[in-house]
Amino acid sequence: MSYTTFVLSGLKVIYDKRTEVNDPIARAILKIKNTGSLPGTEILQLYISAPNSSTQRPVKELHGFEKVSLQPGEEKEVEIRIDNYATSFWDGSEGKWCSEMGDYVVVVQTGGESGKGDVVRLETGLRVEKTVWWLGL
Repeated sequence: MSYTTFVLSGLKVIYDKRTEVNDPIARAILKIKNTGSLPGTEILQLYISAPNSSTQRPVKELHGFEKVSLQPGEEKEVEIRIDNYATSFWDGSEGKWCSEMGDYVVVVQTGGESGKGDVVRLETGLRVEKTVWWLGL
């Protein structure tokens, strides 16, 4: 539990040049600032939503997190990797993972553990250009 407050800003998705199917597809980069008067630690959580998927998927899935400790007034840039599993589901008919083409929603939020229990969140998009099946190895 942290007795301070945090502000998130500047969430963007940077696409990585992939050489192997198992390489990360992107990185979420954002800034977090301790706006309170005490040192604090926050866990940033990265969720992915697939609102237009061809198969039934959870509303949002946790696909990354990063623990950040900040002094009062301190700001840091944080990077959270987005891997192939973030856009994939197990396709039983193919016997492989399917990273489905389409638009995804990336949400990064605090854990809501600050003194007031407020959740701070940012949202942006992620685009997968083509559907790929892979073994997950």
